[in-house]
Amino acid sequence: MKKRIITLLTIVLAVSCCQNTAQSRNHNSSTLIIVGISPFQETSTILTKQKKPGEALQVVLNIVTSEMNSGDELSLIDTDNLREVAYFKYPDNITLTSKLRKQYISDQLRKILIYYKDKKPENTSGNLNLPRFFKLLKDRISIIENKKIEIVLIGSPIYKSKNPKFDFGSGWLSDAAFVMDTPFKVDRENAKVFRNIKFHMIFTKDPFKNLKHREGVERFWGLFISLHGGELITFTPDIKAYERIKEDLQSQFYTIDHTDTEFLVLHEPDRHPKTIKKKRKIKRYKQNDTLISNINIQTTWETTNGSSADIDTYLLIKPKAITVNWKNRYYQEGIQKAFFSKDFETNISGVKNGFEHIHINNLDLKNVELWLNNFSNYPKRLIVRGQIKIIIDNNNCPYYIPFEITQQSKGNDFKNRYRSKAWKEINLYQFIQSQAIAMQED
Repeated sequence: MKKRIITLLTIVLAVSCCQNTAQSRNHNSSTLIIVGISPFQETSTILTKQKKPGEALQVVLNIVTSEMNSGDELSLIDTDNLREVAYFKYPDNITLTSKLRKQYISDQLRKILIYYKDKKPENTSGNLNLPRFFKLLKDRISIIENKKIEIVLIGSPIYKSKNPKFDFGSGWLSDAAFVMDTPFKVDRENAKVFRNIKFHMIFTKDPFKNLKHREGVERFWGLFISLHGGELITFTPDIKAYERIKEDLQSQFYTIDHTDTEFLVLHEPDRHPKTIKKKRKIKRYKQNDTLISNINIQTTWETTNGSSADIDTYLLIKPKAITVNWKNRYYQEGIQKAFFSKDFETNISGVKNGFEHIHINNLDLKNVELWLNNFSNYPKRLIVRGQIKIIIDNNNCPYYIPFEITQQSKGNDFKNRYRSKAWKEINLYQFIQSQAIAMQED
């Protein structure tokens, strides 16, 4: 066992030394990181046959060795039996060297090896059972004072239940789940406990049927967490997402769809749409209809030959000349608001390099410009194709605008965007004017 601990420490600390340590960030406040890890994963996901950390456990160890500063704590919890597997803590006001890290984490690494040694999961669903886990978190967090808290969830976002009405294997529940008698019903008092706590959901394999399934499940948990007062910052299969811990990142903005709360139904992404016998009326935005209360803009992209590419989304707000993008993520003035968020690289079929989101609330579309920049260094000519998905007022029928960009720049030529082939404008106002938005009669 001692030899295994030394081997594990050598692997972990070697990786740590090759990375930039997190000590240059967030000096002023200590952080408690609670990691809930599902035991219902393939054994190799936690410990390989060589007793080396698998992908799930590697996320935890990377946080401990490269993201935690002096004064920080990490609690590793088994989400099934709600047992604390290990507890890491670095003393306050010390300079953490590799030698000191090894000294402070060796005992806890031994506990992890003992806990997971020869442990075989009952199934490999990855189920986190978040409603049950949140009850534990509530009791634990309610007694913590004056400490920043972030929560990392490692397992599948697909909720598994013996009741097929609550099983997310092929869909996700309507918003009625948060107000009706279900495991997901939210007690508003919990919002005081989880207020401003950031959540990171990391899954080590793609459990979704398709992209629509992923978006539906992500929105469901985003709402579940936000109704509890927290923020879903990360939702990704990228195990490098541990680098987002303690970063000043913003979540997507989710709102309850009150038309989806009358009945408890399971939305299925592959269900064929049924003919609606009710008459439908068409509302077309007129030239003076320039303000829409809520617009969600999602950008996805891929390359023709699989090369890496990065499409950056810019929202220019005129006449203030304010730009919302990956650098300047948030703008608000009164009821007018715009903010940016981004998902890490994903392995979902059809999406090669991830997502960027811009949310707009109550901005005059005549006073905004939406631009895409192909940010890249190599090769100089790389064709990138993608699409803009536009969701208006949380409508279930989004619009899609395809785009193609044939050249690259580093984004520092924004002033010359009209003449550069590395930039592409999406005229939101003209697009909305050209589209008929179907709205079902009340």
